[in-house]
Amino acid sequence: MISYNILENTPFKGAKLKLWKIIKIYDCWLYGMNVKDISFILKLNKNTVTRYLRNLEICIADKYYNSVEPLGGDNIIVEIDESKFGKVKYHRGQIVEGVWIFGMIEVRKKEE
Repeated sequence: MISYNILENTPFKGAKLKLWKIIKIYDCWLYGMNVKDISFILKLNKNTVTRYLRNLEICIADKYYNSVEPLGGDNIIVEIDESKFGKVKYHRGQIVEGVWIFGMIEVRKKEE
């Protein structure tokens, strides 16, 4: 009989928690719950929840950065721009509360 671990090459390999509990941590986090609330509901230590969420973050980041192709190249221009979206608080001064958005786009030169 051949045995195989279905958790091999996944973020769940070597986990000490039961699989359903790890998935519940991720589920709660995806619904916007914070670490304190997740640990209270699932009766886990905050450090444990943080460790599993950090592990998920690392796995997602690795997959993302390994799949992204670099921008630019021969006859390709990369345009970069930033904008801040928000509003002036109490309509006074120049301070704008909001978020910065940074973006890039490839523009191919027409062949001459």
